[in-house]
Amino acid sequence: MSTPAAPAAAAGSRVAVVTGAAGGIGAAICRRLAADGFVVACLDLREADLAGLTAELATSAGPADPGARPARARGYAADVRDPASVHRAASRIRQELGEPWLLVNAAGVFSIGLLPDTDEQEWDRIVDTNLKGPFLTCREFLPAMIEAHDGCIVNVASTAGVRGGRRRAAYCASKGGLVLLTRSLAIDHGPDGVRVNCLCPGLIDTEMADWIRHDTAAMAQFSAGAPAGRIGSPAEIAAAVAFLASADASYLHGAVVMADGGVTALASHRVSSKVPKDQGTSGGTGPATTGPATTACPATTGPATPDTIVSATTGPATTGPATTGRTAASVRPADKPASPGRRRASRLVDIAEAVGVHTSTVSRVLNGDPAQSVRPEIYEQILMTARQQGYRPNALARALKRRRTGAFAFVIPLLRNPIWVSLQRGALQRAAERGYVVMIMEEPTDDQKPPESYRYLVDESRADGLLIATSLRIGDHAGGVPVAPHVYVNRRGPHRGNNVVMDEPGAVRLFIDHVAGLGHRSVCLIDGSAEVDTVHRRVLAAKRICAGRGIRLTVLHAAATEEGGWDAAGKLLRAADRPTACGVGSLNQLFGVMAALRAEGVPVPEAMSLVSFDEDECLAFLDVPVTSVAMPLAELGSAAVDALIARVEGDPERDVLVREPMRLVHRDSVASRPA
Repeated sequence: MSTPAAPAAAAGSRVAVVTGAAGGIGAAICRRLAADGFVVACLDLREADLAGLTAELATSAGPADPGARPARARGYAADVRDPASVHRAASRIRQELGEPWLLVNAAGVFSIGLLPDTDEQEWDRIVDTNLKGPFLTCREFLPAMIEAHDGCIVNVASTAGVRGGRRRAAYCASKGGLVLLTRSLAIDHGPDGVRVNCLCPGLIDTEMADWIRHDTAAMAQFSAGAPAGRIGSPAEIAAAVAFLASADASYLHGAVVMADGGVTALASHRVSSKVPKDQGTSGGTGPATTGPATTACPATTGPATPDTIVSATTGPATTGPATTGRTAASVRPADKPASPGRRRASRLVDIAEAVGVHTSTVSRVLNGDPAQSVRPEIYEQILMTARQQGYRPNALARALKRRRTGAFAFVIPLLRNPIWVSLQRGALQRAAERGYVVMIMEEPTDDQKPPESYRYLVDESRADGLLIATSLRIGDHAGGVPVAPHVYVNRRGPHRGNNVVMDEPGAVRLFIDHVAGLGHRSVCLIDGSAEVDTVHRRVLAAKRICAGRGIRLTVLHAAATEEGGWDAAGKLLRAADRPTACGVGSLNQLFGVMAALRAEGVPVPEAMSLVSFDEDECLAFLDVPVTSVAMPLAELGSAAVDALIARVEGDPERDVLVREPMRLVHRDSVASRPA
């Protein structure tokens, strides 16, 4: 499985919503996101300030090109405390700019006072703005992000939401709630492809810091005590937001980033340094005891695996064979000489000796146990050594011990579609590495059976689990596969936690960015049935991206066959305002589309540019070699097997998104927009 990574924002291709846009931090965020290429929807109650900001951003963007993209930024008057106001603004944003990919909740208010002196109206003003506001905006924009399996939310909280503070109970409560809202959303919707993170600014040079920034003595005292030696600027907070929204932060989910010049770290240091005299750094239970890393023990020399037990009281580490001073020969029992001319089968102990680790470490890696305690280089070395030695697990012994068959059933729709070859290859290879075999089952008719129909294979002990690539977005398939271990491959099933899919929105973005860069302003997407989840996600992404870039989109659904492509191309050619670029969902449809264009005398790419969402080597040998999007099919098959093994082993369910490697394969079927 590839590491999930959000693709970098291409200029004009993504919409960002920023609340509190007229404030010091909010305005800086809008400026930075606009400079980074986002189309920014600026939300605030202060309409005059909002108009000034959007005018400034329009000026900095240079002369507008009405045919190229929407304005760099637009202002929307909205009260984030009011559900109706938020909904109205969201509707206008979708209509004028497209569906947002990024939401930044920067609206916030502040007050100083003791709780007994705080009336209910003031409490509501603070909590409704700082906490209810993000709730309302997230509720408004999250569903589309979940549906697209792609989105990002950054909540701007405060260090006060983590540390607390004097005379600001309402503010601290609201920001603390926002911190935990962030973490909860990250837990719930990280598997949906949505990253949610929180930025906690400290003292920043805005009007919210008026209580101190005009007091020279107080500012000098603060600066002297802060590690950064000063207060922060709005631009620095905007830069942190830009980072959290970038591909470089793709592994950050539920992060709480403290942007306070080190003040929180300094406060933590002052607390943790006050250790009672009867507690030390070895064997104690006080704050300074942080586990083996803080003991005075010698460093272990082998991989950091659970085999290594570090004692915090006795000094030296007690390790398994791989990390002690003993040689492998002193641990491993003597082998009997192999029979002449006959190669002895590789065993776990052989691999352990070659790599220099304990046999239990090898066993865990080859059996697919979570590898977070094994260094990546050791993990890969074990797998490589196992392949080199031709290691094969004893299938009969494993089956008897685990009461399992060691087999999976892979249910796919059309064996003749070449994309399944790469996907199967990845699944078969990974299954072999993990000691399993895969049975390929083709759905025999166009009337695909509900996933439940294949449960008998597990119930009758013919297979340990199911890899299902035939699920549809219809009522008959909504029941899923109760009880039996299963994952849905290349299509999402009815229930979360069992889906292994590719980044279809990313593929669509590659297509649209490529043709739009060549001047095409009207495109068509010919794809399969809307009941197929892969098609549904491509279409949804195409609508969102084209709306954001002001590109006219035509969507034609047809059977995933040559005839389906022929029929769809006929409809396309009969359109009064014919698109000039076309993306095609499958190879079979592509051949039908090309035949229809050839029959009507429409040259490719002079009159119609074509891009296939299926890549195959045969595309390079057509009369007009066809540009395509190469998807991570082998990696998808491998990730699906890993996910199914995790289900069989009883690990928690989670969705898997395989993003890489994905690339545009440039050939000769795309050209500039016809004059």
